[in-house]
Amino acid sequence: FRVHGCLLIKNVFPVELIESLARHFFGNYRRYLEEGELEDALTVGTKRRKVSVALEGPFNSPAIYASRLVLPIITSLLGQEAILASLVSVVALPGAPDQGLHRDHPWLFGQVIDRMIPSYAIKLIAPLVDLNKKTGTTLMVPGTHVLFDDQALTMAVAAPDLARGDCLLMDYRLLHQGTANRSSKARPILFLGYTRPWFHDRENFKRQSRLIIEPQARAQIPAAYRRLFLEPGKAGLREDEP
Repeated sequence: FRVHGCLLIKNVFPVELIESLARHFFGNYRRYLEEGELEDALTVGTKRRKVSVALEGPFNSPAIYASRLVLPIITSLLGQEAILASLVSVVALPGAPDQGLHRDHPWLFGQVIDRMIPSYAIKLIAPLVDLNKKTGTTLMVPGTHVLFDDQALTMAVAAPDLARGDCLLMDYRLLHQGTANRSSKARPILFLGYTRPWFHDRENFKRQSRLIIEPQARAQIPAAYRRLFLEPGKAGLREDEP
């Protein structure tokens, strides 16, 4: 991951769990699967929108947000105080074309130091449907998390298929794009954003919530994982501290 800015891990989640997430999403977020502008969803390309997903039902499970396989990798890269800063789905509607190459967040400083600092934000990508040449997948330019655009033009690309249960970890700085959805159905992909506690992603959440947790749902989070849901800037504090 440190070298390439991305890591594909196969068979992380039970397929039955992903199927339950998909049923919940298709049942509760149906209006986001149709054409038209929506005030609470960000357009991220032609026929593409980013939808905030509530931490409820099958989504409120440590098996998703605190995988015993994936979370240790994330904390080894971001530190033990890493937080889950966002939970969204990006939906590519049928006929959605390729996105343009982009990074999930602008460079912090716009200077050489951006290439030297370790990862401060990582996106976990978990497809709710199989990703392949027909449904589309995520094309990446490995290594570009530490390269400016003019240095990345000749880099090789990778666009792996992902089956339900697989996941992809990606540095926020990595150049990537969603590929076209050539199927007849919507393609929802779950994105969990893990960050160092000082990082605030103000670029991607200007019109919607980054993380929706109702009080009842928050109470269901096991004590061992509540630190993941601290507000940026408050990681490391006890729950009873302001």
